[in-house]
Amino acid sequence: MRLKRKKSRPITADAILVADLHLTESTPVSRIDDYIEAQFSKLSFLEELRQQHSCSILCAGDIFDYWKSSPWLCLWISRKMPQMITIPGNHDLPMHSLSLYNKSALALVEEMGKVWVLKNPGNTIKTTNGLNVTGIPFGQINDFEFPIGKRNGKKILLLHELVWEKQVPSWASASLSAGHLLDQFGDSFDLILTGDNHQTFVVEKDGCVLVNPGSMMRITADQENHKPCCYLYYAESNEVHPVF
Repeated sequence: MRLKRKKSRPITADAILVADLHLTESTPVSRIDDYIEAQFSKLSFLEELRQQHSCSILCAGDIFDYWKSSPWLCLWISRKMPQMITIPGNHDLPMHSLSLYNKSALALVEEMGKVWVLKNPGNTIKTTNGLNVTGIPFGQINDFEFPIGKRNGKKILLLHELVWEKQVPSWASASLSAGHLLDQFGDSFDLILTGDNHQTFVVEKDGCVLVNPGSMMRITADQENHKPCCYLYYAESNEVHPVF
């Protein structure tokens, strides 16, 4: 009897998954280091990964910590940040309103050609390696009609809403459970990438994977034990693997 050999993982990934970069020129009160340099180091790390794997970076919102960021920060981001596909998060939007998007720093960085922003519910873009990426900006989940049934090529949803793995915190006025999202959207997408919750978790159900990468930086004191990471996505097996 011959044992089946476990299929090895491809050398290169098909996408890099991140969320909640919260780029800022202000140093959080809990940090005593050079916070600008710390953010630059993370962005450089992402760019190195992007070049290594020759794939797209997908971000589930909140590139900026504040929608009205300074021209200096926008210029710094345009020079240092790797290109990526993203959606507007609540911190990216004036008054959390998508209708005011054109007033945001994210709109300026988009105009600079640094990011592709899926800013209308249901906007879809196909990556160079054939991934179909659909975006739902913050606050727009109820205005999107989800397609039924998967089509050719892997389908990925970018979503910026408060999603929790298990227990909803008492302070959360509105949130979604990972299980509920997988039940509702699992027939339409192979992968759901969520942002807003700064914790890190992965949930899989019936062939659909939900990834919440958590925040790219340790921002508050209660994140002392948080291990920032991004995820590599392998389309053929529909698997994700963290890179810390």
